[in-house]
Amino acid sequence: MFPARTVGDTRIRSFDGLRAICISGVVLLHSSGNAYSGWLGALSKRGWFGVDVFFVLSGFLITQILLAELDSKATINLPRFYIRRALRLQPAYFSALLLVFADEFLRRDFALFAWLPFYLTYSLNFAIAYFRSSAPLNAAWSLCIEEQFYFLWPWCLRNLNPRRALPMLLSAIGTIALYRTALYTWMNWGHFWDASPASYIQLYYRTDTRIDTILVGCAFALAFRSSRLQSLWAWLGNAKWFPSLAAFSSLGIAWYVTDDVVHGHIWRYYTYGATVAAFAAGLAITALFIHQESWPARLLSWAPLVYVGKVSYGIYLFHPFVSGAVERALRLRGNGSAPGQLAVFFLALAGSTLVAGLHFKYVETRFLKLRDRNAKRDAERLVLTSPPAAAL
Repeated sequence: MFPARTVGDTRIRSFDGLRAICISGVVLLHSSGNAYSGWLGALSKRGWFGVDVFFVLSGFLITQILLAELDSKATINLPRFYIRRALRLQPAYFSALLLVFADEFLRRDFALFAWLPFYLTYSLNFAIAYFRSSAPLNAAWSLCIEEQFYFLWPWCLRNLNPRRALPMLLSAIGTIALYRTALYTWMNWGHFWDASPASYIQLYYRTDTRIDTILVGCAFALAFRSSRLQSLWAWLGNAKWFPSLAAFSSLGIAWYVTDDVVHGHIWRYYTYGATVAAFAAGLAITALFIHQESWPARLLSWAPLVYVGKVSYGIYLFHPFVSGAVERALRLRGNGSAPGQLAVFFLALAGSTLVAGLHFKYVETRFLKLRDRNAKRDAERLVLTSPPAAAL
């Protein structure tokens, strides 16, 4: 087995850099208004894949933390886990909801109240899938899937033998991929290559057709801890070419399977593509974890990227407000010119980073200190698996 380190040492800078790239893609997508063409248009239309990478990374890290607690205490303290997650995620979430309410109050439009039960029960993703309607804080759909995962996965892992969990998880991922493919085929019978909006909206937002992306991250974390696979990880830890291969192959696979509806290849993603792209992302994440001194890891560890990644959660929640304000200031609407929309992107990303940074410093850190204060009451410190020494 690989050596261990304490939780206080587990912040991996390249992961924050990866988050920064992903959130930039999301902001680019939401600020483009379909104005871009050529390679920039193709890039912006794939910006939503950043959410998938967030899913994989979340599954990987959460599973590592839960496995560390199992190693240390032979169980998982579920109330403690839920409280820690709430102290990390709820402050920015409710601040964003308050911003929506304030904006609607000024415009005398109170659509938020109709959606409020879905926000409070973290079921917004299902409401969007079945109502086919954009919510006031539409970005919260992915947070709902995350919360549903946080609620179930610790309980499952606590009651499963980690050695049996990996094959069961791989079976579940394969089953979900087949299930999603069958649903897509059924919903688009007779026009398989030309998907209906109702079909891909449902398949994109529903938890039962999206959760395999998070589970892929869980599978990589379990595989990384598997005693049977230690020789493989040790070999990859000594393979200098592994980070480069993982980076370029992951980008190529993700680019191919996440083609957009304009080119008529959307079927790729909603059949096998989502799962394949998630495994590609998991491979890249694992390469960064093992080779923390490789050139991709050093590139992603650039200080500005690390800072953006650190506050990326707030950027994700606040960027719709900032983008809207920038568009109004520049007198642009949804389909403005490419130069104008590119200006919106840069200003929205910068403004969202500023707002998220201030919120993190003056609001979220207060709750994080409370979380850390509670954590210090534990007699033992948790450990998280580290890369092999040869790879450092």
